[in-house]
Amino acid sequence: MTVSKVQIGYNRAVANEGTARGGGIRVGPFGTLDLTDSHVTGNTADAPNGTAQGGGLDNPDGGTLTARRNKVLRNTVTAKGGTAQGGGLYHGGGTTGLGTTTLEENTITHNRAGDGGGIFRASGILTLNGDIVRHNQPNNCSPVGSVPGCTGRRPLRRCSQRYPGSRGRASWVRPRTAEPGITAFCTVPAPAQPPLTSCGDQGFL
Repeated sequence: MTVSKVQIGYNRAVANEGTARGGGIRVGPFGTLDLTDSHVTGNTADAPNGTAQGGGLDNPDGGTLTARRNKVLRNTVTAKGGTAQGGGLYHGGGTTGLGTTTLEENTITHNRAGDGGGIFRASGILTLNGDIVRHNQPNNCSPVGSVPGCTGRRPLRRCSQRYPGSRGRASWVRPRTAEPGITAFCTVPAPAQPPLTSCGDQGFL
């Protein structure tokens, strides 16, 4: 199936003490979906005392999902007293372990689950190519290291500089660990003495 330029929003999959899958879209066992240039927004999978998976997109049973240039935003997976995984996307390889999800240039942000707020990969093959996966709660991708190319949670530090003998002070926020292409700096007049710099943890980006 090919789906392009659609909005899939504000749907709910609910299963009390059961399994709720695919609040927005679920790819069936060994099914195929090519999704492009669409919005998957505000969908929910909820399973009190059960298992909920895939608030926005769900490919749990060995299907083939290809998603390009989509916005997967503000989807939620909840399961009070149970298990909630994959706010934006849940991927599983199915009984054969051969299920495939290929993502390219999608934006997966502000989704929420118990684990894998952006993406949860249980098994199978999942690849990212130029995707933005940020600002999901409580994490972007799970389990840790299971989604190559996931941006992850980028820790920040707030830093300040004070010049001895001066009231001047500058401050900025920078990644706590260096990343290619990211530079943090501030420009101030050259002091007679080197500045004193201090940093402290400042949440996550």
